[in-house]
Amino acid sequence: MKDIFRMSLHTLRSYKLRSFLTLLGVIIGIGSVIIVTSAGLSVSSYIEKQWNFFDPTGMVVGTGVSGNPPQLSILSRVFTTNDVDKIGNLTHVKSVAPIGLWPVSGLYKRNGFNDWSKSGSQTAYCSTPDILNVLGLRIEQGTMFQDGRNEIIIAHEMTTIFGKDKPALTVGDTIYIKKLDGGLVKAKIVGILEQPKNFSIINQFLHPTIIC
Repeated sequence: MKDIFRMSLHTLRSYKLRSFLTLLGVIIGIGSVIIVTSAGLSVSSYIEKQWNFFDPTGMVVGTGVSGNPPQLSILSRVFTTNDVDKIGNLTHVKSVAPIGLWPVSGLYKRNGFNDWSKSGSQTAYCSTPDILNVLGLRIEQGTMFQDGRNEIIIAHEMTTIFGKDKPALTVGDTIYIKKLDGGLVKAKIVGILEQPKNFSIINQFLHPTIIC
């Protein structure tokens, strides 16, 4: 062993440049493996967090097309009020909320006799107050809407939807929701949702802008 160690040390001293380049290559190779592995684990963890938008015990019930993954249909009416009540009465079910998507072609706010602010299309979530528990949402200002009234709650980012040069929407304001058939629905803002603390790709799709 002593002879082998002595010969190796002699070789390193005799070929300093070659030895340096060999060691540099080994260091770069090991460093690259560590960086790639760390980056892969970080990306995997990030993606997993993006999809953890529901409580681990939550689930979505609906109809759709089987496949891998299955395609859930959220446009057709599937459940009745009686169905929702029965699901809510099941053992270990904490909260249940039906969700219907209402395409909105535009939003309007009247600032004066002939002064209107207008915004583009949106998608409203039609549900019950339990939707806050199901989606893990909180109201920052105001209260939840009451069933049977033309009341809505909006996302925090919706407060400036008519432009930064216009007064921000607040609790108590009235806006007009334009339906696809051209009709207008007058609605009062009774609550504003708390803004998500962390950016999430899924938040852009799941976080409702209007709940009625």
